[in-house]
Amino acid sequence: MNQPVSTSDIIGKKAYFKLRNHAEMGFFGIREDQFHARVVGIDKLGVWIENPKWETVRLRDDQGAIIPPEKRRREVYRTQILLLWPNIIGIMTCPGREGFDVDDAKEIGVFDEARYL
Repeated sequence: MNQPVSTSDIIGKKAYFKLRNHAEMGFFGIREDQFHARVVGIDKLGVWIENPKWETVRLRDDQGAIIPPEKRRREVYRTQILLLWPNIIGIMTCPGREGFDVDDAKEIGVFDEARYL
């Protein structure tokens, strides 16, 4: 018999999300309305997920001066993103599924990379 599930059970695990209004999330690296992501927290506002490879290019230095284009460098950061409850259509996990891991799937190329944060 299955055990009852609580939203806190998915913290630290990857889950599959389906969003509404995802077009407004492009800045955060969310370019699809459905994707997998690691859940790092849940609160009354929504679900916190991790983007392990958020990319940006700094245009100004610490003093506010514009960095010349030839000296600009891509920077990659691990970020945490809050998905607000009203924008989440659904969250899916597969707790009993054996032999499949999202990170392993990445290595063998069985999915569209853009759908995984």
